[in-house]
Amino acid sequence: MMVNYSWQRKVISVSDLQELAKKRGSELWCMTNGCFDIIHSGHVAFLQQSKFYVGSVGKLIVCLNTDRSVREIKPGRPYNSFPERSTTLSALEGVDYIVPIESSDDLCKIVKSVKPEYYTKSGKMSTDKPFQMEKEEIEKVVDRYLFVPQMFYTSTSALVDKIKTS
Repeated sequence: MMVNYSWQRKVISVSDLQELAKKRGSELWCMTNGCFDIIHSGHVAFLQQSKFYVGSVGKLIVCLNTDRSVREIKPGRPYNSFPERSTTLSALEGVDYIVPIESSDDLCKIVKSVKPEYYTKSGKMSTDKPFQMEKEEIEKVVDRYLFVPQMFYTSTSALVDKIKTS
């Protein structure tokens, strides 16, 4: 019996994404980014809400931090490697494409080159200083930069702490 690994097709390169952008016509796109280290209910709710903005016919693109870039912004992490994180994200129905990113600069360049209509970020990030410069750059390109309110007050760090104290 053959196993269907069609989810692997969701992980694409920046150049593949740029080619898709040239051919998309009026299709709506929403982009987001993150580490998505240990997927939890907060991640799932956030991604579902992000997909909602473009509907079932639009595309949700997740720019996923590489292992190296996660280590730079979150010392001691990731807990799961890029292949593990991208596999888990790929299993979520609402995620259409996953693109690896090395830095905030890479992210801004990608967004500028493909020009999605929407860009979403978790509401908990709205006051973080490092994200303000990124936000300013992305807002120049997208129609709407949206902070998605947290439906579940959890985080990977809180989940890890809970496991450690159990």
